[in-house]
Amino acid sequence: MGKKKSRKLGLVFIGIVFGLLFYVWQHIQVICIGYRINELKSLAVSLEKENNLLKRKVSKHTNYKEIERVASSRLNMIYPEMKDIVYLKNDY
Repeated sequence: MGKKKSRKLGLVFIGIVFGLLFYVWQHIQVICIGYRINELKSLAVSLEKENNLLKRKVSKHTNYKEIERVASSRLNMIYPEMKDIVYLKNDY
């Protein structure tokens, strides 16, 4: 009867060890996931800032006043005079 008792005690001990290992593993996983969540939150904030910056750039470059300013100052473009306008007739 001593062998059976020691075998049962050994199985209980192994069960407790595996239970503790599972418990520790589970908590480590929770901590790792928490770190990953924080990383992703930081990334989301960074991407949101970049998105807002890009939206401001797009609105600046689609603003007609800004386009007109760049066309006249950087590209030396001017409005055509009436005598320089040629109308074409489409005969479709």
